[in-house]
Amino acid sequence: MAFVKATKEKLKLRMALFAPSGGGKTYTALKFAKRFGSIAYIDTENRSSCKYIGEEGIPEFDIATLEYHGDAARYIQRLIDTIYEARGYDIIVIDSLTHAWDACKDEVDKVAKTKRTANTFAAWREGNTHWAQLIDVLINNQTNCICCARSKMEYVQDKNDSGKTEI
Repeated sequence: MAFVKATKEKLKLRMALFAPSGGGKTYTALKFAKRFGSIAYIDTENRSSCKYIGEEGIPEFDIATLEYHGDAARYIQRLIDTIYEARGYDIIVIDSLTHAWDACKDEVDKVAKTKRTANTFAAWREGNTHWAQLIDVLINNQTNCICCARSKMEYVQDKNDSGKTEI
């Protein structure tokens, strides 16, 4: 592979913000999105973005809410449809992709149970088709996009000076 001189291109933003609950993903996404113009905010976090309305530096935005009720295929398709509906905006914020990932894991678990094998790794080949469709939409979408997702926190149990267990 040969290197060539890079040239400036007008490309769309693809950003992911990962942090534990309360880590500032929503606030940071809104602050970044402000630079782009009109914001379509896809909220799967019980309208948590609305608590920032009116704060200094937080832009106005339009919101669509989604809830996951256990049907992975339907949920991810609704998310994809909502992304398509937001094409007229300058930027889309998806807060959060965590529920779509949980839906994907639910789907993989269902496939693994039908295979009746201890090897659940093989179920990912069949069980992640909807996740793959979502990622394809995010990558090929012609709108700037910020996605938020929760990261896990590690909890450690330890004994304090008085011998009590602390987390």
